[in-house]
Amino acid sequence: MGIFIKRPLALFSFIFLITAMLVYSASNNVKLYLSISATVLVLLFLILSFTIKKLRVKAVTLALCLLAIVFSTLHSYVFIGIPMADAEKYVGENTALCYIVDEEYSSAHSKQYCVKITRIGEDNLNIKALLVCGFDPNISEGDEIYGLAEIEAVQGNESEQLLTVYMEDAENCYIRRTSEGKGIFELLFSDCGIELLSGKLSDFIKSELFELLGEEKGALAMGFFIGERSDIPTDVTRNFQRAGVSHLMAVSGSHIAILLGGIEIILRKLRVHKNIRCIAVTAFSVIFLFITGFSLSACRSVFMLYAVYIGYFTYEESDPITSLFVSVAVIVLIFPHSSVDLSLWMSFLATLGLLTVYPIVEEKIPYPRKKKRIIRRLILIGRELLLTSLMTVIANMFLLPIIWYYFGEFSLVSILSNILITFVSSVFILSVPLLLIFSRIPLLCVVLRWFVSLVADVILYAVDFCSGLPNATVSLKYEFCTYIVLLFAVSMAILLVVKLKRKLFVLLPYACAVVSFVICFVIYGIFFSVPQMSYINYGNNELFIVTENDEFSICDNTSGGLGVYSDIFYEFELSYATEIEKYILTQYHGGHIITLDLLSQNTVVRSVYLPTPNSYADNTYAEDIWNMATEKGIDVFFYNSGDVLKINKNVKMQALLSNGNLNGKYICFFNENKSVVYSTPGYCNTSEKYDILILSDSEADSDKRYDLKALRAERIYITSKELTEQVALPSTENIFIPSTSKKYLKIEFEFD
Repeated sequence: MGIFIKRPLALFSFIFLITAMLVYSASNNVKLYLSISATVLVLLFLILSFTIKKLRVKAVTLALCLLAIVFSTLHSYVFIGIPMADAEKYVGENTALCYIVDEEYSSAHSKQYCVKITRIGEDNLNIKALLVCGFDPNISEGDEIYGLAEIEAVQGNESEQLLTVYMEDAENCYIRRTSEGKGIFELLFSDCGIELLSGKLSDFIKSELFELLGEEKGALAMGFFIGERSDIPTDVTRNFQRAGVSHLMAVSGSHIAILLGGIEIILRKLRVHKNIRCIAVTAFSVIFLFITGFSLSACRSVFMLYAVYIGYFTYEESDPITSLFVSVAVIVLIFPHSSVDLSLWMSFLATLGLLTVYPIVEEKIPYPRKKKRIIRRLILIGRELLLTSLMTVIANMFLLPIIWYYFGEFSLVSILSNILITFVSSVFILSVPLLLIFSRIPLLCVVLRWFVSLVADVILYAVDFCSGLPNATVSLKYEFCTYIVLLFAVSMAILLVVKLKRKLFVLLPYACAVVSFVICFVIYGIFFSVPQMSYINYGNNELFIVTENDEFSICDNTSGGLGVYSDIFYEFELSYATEIEKYILTQYHGGHIITLDLLSQNTVVRSVYLPTPNSYADNTYAEDIWNMATEKGIDVFFYNSGDVLKINKNVKMQALLSNGNLNGKYICFFNENKSVVYSTPGYCNTSEKYDILILSDSEADSDKRYDLKALRAERIYITSKELTEQVALPSTENIFIPSTSKKYLKIEFEFD
């Protein structure tokens, strides 16, 4: 490939970017020492270039590369290190003056804003930060807030956030309305005027789309049009991620190509000169950036367009790869904290793959020319579907290291979902601004609103269908994934940098990675598929989690506390699973509705098993769970006490629940090899032989004493030390008792 051969500007930009990312979190001393060392080496290589003629070209090249390191390190020191050091001086309780720029979140309990701190104490500042204060309906963008605040220093992000300001009591804050009575131009040239007007324009577009399309489809339109996803429901965002099409809701090169490409085509049809077309499209791109609030992904795409246009003005043809590297380097120059922005790097890597590997594959797929009309059209359709599939694979493989590190799962249905949605999404992106433009023309507005709503329904249905397919995603949390991903990333980096005689060699890492994943998953499924169960006790809340390969099922024996969801999701994140197969309740509580709702928003829950209700309250809870689950596409089943339920391929469960005669529970998890029994003392059967017995005092009568000396079990686990005072146990060494009363207890077993 040799992407840096005859591309010195791309190489310089690449070194600048990598250095900026590596030194981002380094101390100021490290940045200074690195820049001084690199400067000394630059001078040394320059001296060598004058003294040894044979090494002149190589020495100058190395000097320029080191100069990029010096420049990047000093840039990070000046625009990140020094401001961060200044920000740390203001930690503590201070009187702050904050100028509100953008509202991020609002509820009846709290408000969070992006603000510009103009003064802390007696010192004038101009630092962007996050303001958190008590609820006050009178606070809005453009206001100034004076008040006593708790200041914390934090590392910056894409908003260059350096301080966090906490104002818990809004009544002690003095609010001054600074935006009232100001015209657009007066507001534009005021403090933070551009950000303020950008936020107001975005809010206006949001209110228009919500009014025209409703909240759900309006939020979807905001995501596709300007990349604003804050109002999209969590479960919809999750479905887009599982389907492998979450990139459609981030402003990228495809958005720029669709929106500004349409303007380019219109101007070209009108025979407008190329230079004038470039200027016109550039002007429209500035408006688009203003609408998006100058988001990093939008800036990268537009700056790349500018780099291409500069190439048009200076040369006959521009180089897209150089334009990509330069555009991202310019973003880091303007927004220093973007060097560690995840979305920027994902956009960069996906685009890099489409500019380097995709053209090699595309040129090997012949274009039908000498065919009959119908056959030619069919071949063209097949070719486009194949190219879309290849484009998806190439982009995802370039993103594989990031997907593995940050998300831990890979979408297997991304090819299908991209084929189904790519064209429809392009139509959706184009139709949203048309709806906004013609929203005041009655008949045309009705037609466009119906059409946009229909396209949104198609997108939501396709994404929901693809994400709901069995095994839509595969886990990358296995240990072998680490080695495969790292080897793939290193091999791809080498093949992109070196010059290949046969360019198709660049596909070798793809083939090797796919074969390696398949082999490892098959071997793991055959030899390491022993089912495992974890018993987890959080106080009086008890969970049973059964896993087998990537299957994850839960038996919830809790009282429905609000913390149950976080406990379940924490264990889910530790597993190899990408979805929850079964969620089984042994009792009813209102908290279970909240837990199931949160679980279904953040991951796929396939089925819910509920005990047959035996009271009016249980009937009410069961009906609420049924209604919510069926709306989310979750299968709901009822079971009776004593029924045998299949948890996964090799583990079954039988539960004996509380009845009028006995107070407590008996839950048995078993397969052909082993049984793990959870029981309260009243349900223990001394005539039965247990492999593993977990004895709990949950729902047991604390005043009653139990004689269990005749118990026969290989191992007995007592969940609390207090229970030993109620139960007479057999004298055996296989009894495990907590040394003290613990709020957290976790016991793990294998069904081998």
